Amino acid sequence: VARYKSVVQVVGIDPNPQMEKYARSSAASAGLPLSNFEFIHAVVIA
Repeated sequence: VARYKSVVQVVGIDPNPQMEKYARSSAASAGLPLSNFEFIHAVVIA
């Protein structure tokens, strides 16, 4: 993923707002730009 970090867009959907903090921290630790991430607090029903 790091090799393609300028072209990858990631959307995270989770009902737990604490997961956004965890996801942002994980992305930053992996060297991925946070501008490529969008976080949505929601429940998805399929």
